[in-house]
Amino acid sequence: MVATPFLDVKSAFPSTSVKRLVHNMRLRGIPKEYTDWITCKMTGRKTVITFDNFKSNPIVVNNSLNQGCMLSMYLYNHYNTGQVDGSRGKKGEISGGFMDDSMGAAEGRTMHEAVENAAALFSRQGGPGERADTHGAVYNYDKFGYVGFSRRRRKDPRNQRRMLPETRLIIKIGQFTIWPASSHKFLGLIMDQELRFKEQAAHALSKGTKWVTQFRRTAKVAKGMKGEFMRAMLYGVALLSMLYVVDVWCVSSVTRSNGKRTKGTRGYIGKMERVQRQVAIQITGALRTTPMDLLLAHVDIPPLEYHLHKICHSTALQIATLPQTNPIGKAAR
Repeated sequence: MVATPFLDVKSAFPSTSVKRLVHNMRLRGIPKEYTDWITCKMTGRKTVITFDNFKSNPIVVNNSLNQGCMLSMYLYNHYNTGQVDGSRGKKGEISGGFMDDSMGAAEGRTMHEAVENAAALFSRQGGPGERADTHGAVYNYDKFGYVGFSRRRRKDPRNQRRMLPETRLIIKIGQFTIWPASSHKFLGLIMDQELRFKEQAAHALSKGTKWVTQFRRTAKVAKGMKGEFMRAMLYGVALLSMLYVVDVWCVSSVTRSNGKRTKGTRGYIGKMERVQRQVAIQITGALRTTPMDLLLAHVDIPPLEYHLHKICHSTALQIATLPQTNPIGKAAR
């Protein structure tokens, strides 16, 4: 069983300390010439507040990263690395994140033990709580999320034949209480408490359907966008949006065990194939009862499972060629 709090930093860019940022970059081997340039870039900045007919006097900006600067996201990853590293100290712990969104997971033999380990992970020395104090960061506890991941089930006391999900306990971080959620969206991926990704599959289908509805406005049989451009939009927009991180949540569709696939994954693929079918009908003007394989052959669009194979195969190659210094290199080998 795994308890996973999802953390969120309030006003990430404005609260960045330039001195602490340079210190973190030097600890990670960034040459002094670069850190000196960053310090020079962040020195002597001023801003004004303007609204209606009012304009304030120039205000000196001593800290914070420049909003809109392409370097800001890269620099904040250096600034926030300590939070991720502080959540990964013992066996059975894992952490990750991007920018101001991060997570720290701790496992346990029971859900109660997992929750206690997750709370200790946050408040221990060198953990995310201490990191917030040393880096001047303020956590937005209202946006914290927490999911207890487990597929274990227990018998219903009222009906021994019925199985219920394991009870998820609340987690206390300092003076704040975080209630468990059945799912949480983290970096664009909806993770449910049993990691079956039903919500993510439904979200992916809704995104694909939204784009197909937009395509219908420009596609006509006699006039409108040509079929080749419709196919390009399917590849470059609809499928790209719908199959986001599909190698995580639909990987079982291409990783077969004894020649079989899970029932849920087969259903996900069948639902998402509707998007390809609607585009194929719009391009050809065929009847809605036309067989799927005949439609795809006429518009030169491979089946959806082919795209899944291609994406997962590419990811597998990337993992297999990681250097030994990579954190997951050992597991990949």
